[in-house]
Amino acid sequence: ISKIQFKAGDQYNLLFECTNLDHLISFSTSGRVYCRALLELSEMKIPELPFSSLVEPAPNESFHTFFVGKPNDRFIVLTQCGKGLSTKMDKVLSKTRVGKAFLKLEDGDKPLTIISIPKEESALALLTKLGYLLVIGTDSVKKLFAGGRGVRLIGLRPGDQIRSACLVGETGLEFRALTKQGQSKVLKLSRNKLLDFIGKRSQKGRKVNSRMIIESMK
Repeated sequence: ISKIQFKAGDQYNLLFECTNLDHLISFSTSGRVYCRALLELSEMKIPELPFSSLVEPAPNESFHTFFVGKPNDRFIVLTQCGKGLSTKMDKVLSKTRVGKAFLKLEDGDKPLTIISIPKEESALALLTKLGYLLVIGTDSVKKLFAGGRGVRLIGLRPGDQIRSACLVGETGLEFRALTKQGQSKVLKLSRNKLLDFIGKRSQKGRKVNSRMIIESMK
């Protein structure tokens, strides 16, 4: 990563391990999904370009969520307003650069992240900007292979949105937080401690720490 030369104003965001048999996809702010085959891009020998230059989005569309995978890979698409669905890579692929409609977004909502899910059921952690955490099973996320509105994964309090989401690892979760005095802290919750945050889809979750501002989760 240290050897990559970024253009002015740009910075590192995501890193994917992949082969030229994989596909790169992104859900735009309008809910359309765009894809490009990595084999095609490697044969073009193109220089560094923004994703929007590799497809043909509408003038008002932008891209914030990306994923690389094979046709049989499953993933969850989550929006900032707490809705989501699960699907497969081969269900979102298209042969045109104009993409295709997939997510039906409410006003003010947009795709937030794409999370790869394994074959076996896993635990999905949802963290809100106000510091509330809910852990649900990945199998509770509705499969919508044709797309749609998705289902509410977490209930949000007024003014709240999703900050981040990830699968729960073997050692639990780690949070970056700020104290009221502005000091940076690292909080760790083991899988046993996360039992208190397990709930059902659409519930509101619990505060991770009422004395700190939670900035990130992994």
